[in-house]
Amino acid sequence: MSTVAAHKAVSNAPDPRAFRNVMGHFPTGVVVVTGIASDGRPAGMVIGSFTSVSLEPPVVAYLPSKSSKSYVRLSEAEVFCVNVLSADQEHLCRQFAKSDDEKFEGLDWTPSPAGAPILPGAVAWIECRQRETLDVGDHYIVLGDTTALGVQNPDLPLLFFQGGYGSFSHGSLLMPGGPSFIRSVRLAETLRARIEDVAHDLGAQCDVLVRDGGEGVLVASANQALGRVGSLLGARIPIVAPLQPLFVTGNCAVPEDAWFSLGRLDEELRRSAEAQLERVRERGWSLVLKGGTCEAEMDHAMQRFADSPRTPTGDREFVESMGRMSSVREPEKIDLDARYDVLYLAVPVVDVHGEVVLTLKLSQLPEQAEGREILRWVSRLQDAARECAEDAALWA
Repeated sequence: MSTVAAHKAVSNAPDPRAFRNVMGHFPTGVVVVTGIASDGRPAGMVIGSFTSVSLEPPVVAYLPSKSSKSYVRLSEAEVFCVNVLSADQEHLCRQFAKSDDEKFEGLDWTPSPAGAPILPGAVAWIECRQRETLDVGDHYIVLGDTTALGVQNPDLPLLFFQGGYGSFSHGSLLMPGGPSFIRSVRLAETLRARIEDVAHDLGAQCDVLVRDGGEGVLVASANQALGRVGSLLGARIPIVAPLQPLFVTGNCAVPEDAWFSLGRLDEELRRSAEAQLERVRERGWSLVLKGGTCEAEMDHAMQRFADSPRTPTGDREFVESMGRMSSVREPEKIDLDARYDVLYLAVPVVDVHGEVVLTLKLSQLPEQAEGREILRWVSRLQDAARECAEDAALWA
């Protein structure tokens, strides 16, 4: 009975938004289709509807919107190339959403055998000659005969699901990231003695977080805060506003537009996050104060995020709940004589190339600390970070 009712609800309400919402629960791969337009310049567009059609002969299809200005130029190319984006190429996806003059800016692409652009870092590419274009509703179905193909980066692909981008693989450390991530995890393990010293000296908890794509992963923890529960090793936290701004600084950082993208912050919260990021860059460290139910709400949100299946909807809800706490992040000034309750403070560990390889986070600190005491904690943590950077140089 409920099945019949659900069927009637859908069939009687062909609302495009409802259709898009339901179809958004089916993950699709993200590709960039490229070609050389009639003016001799490269053209390209992001496509979320790409599929193989036939094995013999090998035929594929992509479905551009009729309203797409990018497709107008791309349709002039006799040969097109489908570039399968990797999970860490969301920035390319956003770049190809820009105007035609900016799509290929800064990209060192290579030509396919017939000359269509192959994008750097793409998982795979499929070169095709246009076979036929079908007119269906508000989209075209462009069929292509495959003429060449290859895999150049056997990595996780970028997916589009529930209105968000990601790889959506399991968040456990049993499924780690690439070589740079594994190197950072090994480095963090060698730093255990240093973070234990910091935790012991300050009677607090010291954590090590490593960047893995667009997430920070808790890989080591030392806890000297009596009566407190330690952190959940292996927990993954999105690097999005207002979280983990230190990973948006230095070389090879998370792009700023990506940091602001997931939370869909309203104008006021975005301004607050922009000011927060600016202060972090000026100071070289990050501070979050306790405020009302902030700590309990954050602990609850973190636990729910760690325990729940990873979906874009869940990610957005988590980030938006963190955004509501932005008023207690990065106070403009630390008064030496004023007293503060610190939720946590963090400093980066920067390698010889200026890249933030990991961050050290201090939490569960004594309450009602004077401003000068907080600055002493920062100095102690920065000393440890410099020592860690020296160790990191051995792994370079």
